[in-house]
Amino acid sequence: GSVTRHEGVPGHHLERYNAKRKYLQSHPDIVRGYNSYREGWALYSESLINVNRDISKAPRLLDDRINFYSDELGVLLSNLIRSVRLVIDVGINSIQYKMSYKDVFNFMKSVLPEPDTVIEIEILRAINEPGKLLAYKMGELIILELRKIWLSKGRNIKQFHREILFM
Repeated sequence: GSVTRHEGVPGHHLERYNAKRKYLQSHPDIVRGYNSYREGWALYSESLINVNRDISKAPRLLDDRINFYSDELGVLLSNLIRSVRLVIDVGINSIQYKMSYKDVFNFMKSVLPEPDTVIEIEILRAINEPGKLLAYKMGELIILELRKIWLSKGRNIKQFHREILFM
């Protein structure tokens, strides 16, 4: 659920489709090159499905409760993983909070239900791309703040999404 929304529609696939369809035809790629925009939109789009979520509206593939709770569990697990990524990005790349590889590994092992190989990949990702994991969350938070301002003025949420996608 969560990964599908992040990578598919309304996440990266929709954002990149719109970029190619309209913006890139006549303008250089300026904003869309930034991780905070692309990943921020993808994280934000995950939350679009969860707005006003109700068990009575859950898809009926098996049992309503199983589908609803398994999807919600996936969202919670994704949020946990991303929260841990924020900690390790700062911890392993910051001079002030310098954590060793072993410290980061032990921290992740204590909070994530992931095998050692996945944890090692996450650590290498944080080392090789400093700040990228923070950019994801910052982009999402900026989009959420812009949405709050937009809606406080009585504007339409669909138009907000169009504006963000075609900025």
